[in-house]
Amino acid sequence: MPTAKTTKAVVRNGLIYVVGGYDRSSSLNVFERFDPKTNH
Repeated sequence: MPTAKTTKAVVRNGLIYVVGGYDRSSSLNVFERFDPKTNH
């Protein structure tokens, strides 16, 4: 994922999705997608 965080992830169609999270100092308001095949 683009940013390190504590959160849960969902995998759909080979892509990893993360919503929100916590970075040891504050809550995060993010929505991120990661493609392991392209490393992006």
